[in-house]
Amino acid sequence: MLRKSFRTFILLTAGLLLLSLSTTAAQAEEDSGYMDRMLKAMSGQEMPEIQADSTQKPSWVDEASQREIDSASGHAALPPRAPLLPETSTSEDPLEPLSNLETPEPMVIAAHDDDLFERAPQDIQPSSGSSIVATSSGTTEPVVAEPGAETVLPAPSGSDGTLNVGDLLRITVFGVEELTNTYRIDAKGILTVPLVGELQAKGKTREQLQSEIAQSLIEGGYYNSPSVTVEIMELSPFYILGEVKNPGRYPYEPELDIFKAIAIAGGYTPRAAKDKVIIIRNIGGRKTEIEATESTEILPGDSIKVKQRFF
Repeated sequence: MLRKSFRTFILLTAGLLLLSLSTTAAQAEEDSGYMDRMLKAMSGQEMPEIQADSTQKPSWVDEASQREIDSASGHAALPPRAPLLPETSTSEDPLEPLSNLETPEPMVIAAHDDDLFERAPQDIQPSSGSSIVATSSGTTEPVVAEPGAETVLPAPSGSDGTLNVGDLLRITVFGVEELTNTYRIDAKGILTVPLVGELQAKGKTREQLQSEIAQSLIEGGYYNSPSVTVEIMELSPFYILGEVKNPGRYPYEPELDIFKAIAIAGGYTPRAAKDKVIIIRNIGGRKTEIEATESTEILPGDSIKVKQRFF
């Protein structure tokens, strides 16, 4: 009896062990199927379709597992992407040149010159290709320069149009480079020119000096009919003495008056009599004293004397 019971126990135990082994093998087979499909999905291989019959599906086939496999294979449903740029359609040939484009006309802005901003005449520069030349009558005339030619601007002459000591002249004899040069009138009023010699230039006009030089060249037998021009390149300086901080000799500037001359000399000294300013000017070969104010115009060669005041 005891032996029969033991045999029955052994058989039951063996049956349970076999059932457990078969269940483990089935589960392992199902797990192997899941891993096999996952590896195929990741490697891009085609996978067999799972039968729709739910009785034949493996136990691992659920929604979560299927999504993992679909995601690995790239079969997961993705939302549609919007285009990065809108599609454009045109009937025109892209290679056809745009000939219908209109070129805008350049806009010209007119310069506003409010009387040249009330600038002094010497501050106004002439336009390119032309120069402003002062004449002996005190007027100005435009001179058009030839291309490539050097433009020489003669300095303005004095009110009487006569030459003075210290004036720098440019004498041009057409076709004679040896005589074309600059010359300065010395302290005695003499101008020395090659082939001509010494000429008294002080007190004469440019036209008179031109005629004398041409006549001397003819009389000397050098030329039959020379063409001579005389230009004033630099006027004689002016002198300022007396009660100013820096008395001395200064180069002449156009539009110069007593006020500017005093400023050039550093201004008045504390002992200066501002209402006692005298100009010593050469008029007709004679030195003449002229009582002046700050607005009195100065000419080349003038001497200015500022007197001392007494308390």
